Amino acid sequence: MNSLDDIPPYLQSLFETAGPIIQFRILRDLLDQDESWIRTADRDRELNKHSKIVELMNARANNGTWNGLLIGSNAEEFRQSTAFSLLRLCEWGREQHPIIPQTIEKVLLPTLTRDDFIWEFAAIARSDSEKQLARRLVRDSVLYIICRSTQVPNDLIQAQLEILLTEWEAFAASESELPPALPGYAAVCWYPWDDDNFPRVRDIAVKLFEKLEEMLGRDLECPVWFEPHRLKLFHKEIYLSFPSLHLFQLELTARLGITSSLPFSAWLLEELEFRQDADGLFRFEHNELAPEPIGYYFPLEAKNEAQYPLEYSFRAHLIFKLLGYDF
Repeated sequence: MNSLDDIPPYLQSLFETAGPIIQFRILRDLLDQDESWIRTADRDRELNKHSKIVELMNARANNGTWNGLLIGSNAEEFRQSTAFSLLRLCEWGREQHPIIPQTIEKVLLPTLTRDDFIWEFAAIARSDSEKQLARRLVRDSVLYIICRSTQVPNDLIQAQLEILLTEWEAFAASESELPPALPGYAAVCWYPWDDDNFPRVRDIAVKLFEKLEEMLGRDLECPVWFEPHRLKLFHKEIYLSFPSLHLFQLELTARLGITSSLPFSAWLLEELEFRQDADGLFRFEHNELAPEPIGYYFPLEAKNEAQYPLEYSFRAHLIFKLLGYDF
């Protein structure tokens, strides 16, 4: 028996060609082989010594943050922020590393329980509405990190998510002009809702996206620091130019179980299915890097554009697994 005998044939070429980060995530997330499996444990130990991962972990300050920033007020600050760093570590498969729960306890939970705490936005949010918007972005970003890294039921987190869902309902009904934030939506998608709540949450999300589709292409008056993080839909050519955005949005709809309920995600899925080439890899004609608010998502380890199909292919197979595809 060689080292690939227990890897399904449709994943063998991808696994053999990929680097350690994607290999680990194939084992853990596609094949459900957790760290109790020898090969997964070996990859896990290897990643804890990976130069990029060690460098990012070592950049955390004594106060538990990265550069004293939660989100940052511009693109450059965001890439140096605590949110970006923690989400990047999660995408690298480090959710179980002690640095994640330590930062949650020291930085994120105290932020979540202080309604007036808006971090770096205190210096730039002028009006009451801007301060309210800043608080939502801070809250939603914290919720996303916690939901993405823990994926376990939690009364405090669910209570905060219920507040967020109420805000979505008000926005969808045109009772509020404060737009929803992308991190909040991602938090809802990653949270492990029970069977009693899942249908209700899905219905609220579908109504929200119906509203967003009505607003497609319409400008909203948002502070410049909020606009990149605003939850919105894009015209099709944007998704085709930014495969990472295509895959990110599709993965979230798959996690929430609403892919087939939304015209935009049904189209994204159909488009993805046509992107697989004869060698099993998924490719796109355009390969722009990830937009600012999801820069932590892509690339995971690709060093150049020629390696992007490996990452696209892992993401595609993950989406298909979430949707229950049978290979």
